[in-house]
Amino acid sequence: TICEFGIRSQWVIGKDLDGVDTGRFIPASSVTMSSQYLNRYARYAVDGNLKTASHTKCSGQRQSFSYYFDGFYKIGKVKIINGKFNNDRIRLDGVKMYAMYRWHNWYIPCTVDTIRVRSGSSVADQTYWLDCGGQEGNGLIFWQTTE
Repeated sequence: TICEFGIRSQWVIGKDLDGVDTGRFIPASSVTMSSQYLNRYARYAVDGNLKTASHTKCSGQRQSFSYYFDGFYKIGKVKIINGKFNNDRIRLDGVKMYAMYRWHNWYIPCTVDTIRVRSGSSVADQTYWLDCGGQEGNGLIFWQTTE
């Protein structure tokens, strides 16, 4: 059973009203996880330090990671760096990303929404690009699809 995953770094790029990537970073106003393993805090996924990574724990439920914005944005590309470069990198496989309307509990699938983990143990090998295609939201949620 795969029941935990980690994220090392996230980068969210906005889109303009015509759906064109602006290249502007959408900062996280806060980040949360469904659980926490040891001292691997959610904020480690967005601190810009490739030596730290967030990490959920196996708690008998599907794990998630939420990235909240300070308002509503059109969401473009999202860069994810796997929290693991060793054989445990497979734990991120199948994680799905959704745009979120935080106060209504609405989750909208993104255009390119699923991480398919590749072999390789470098940052380049374990960097993934997902895309919300300009979907508006006030955050992102990443859900593990395997329980």
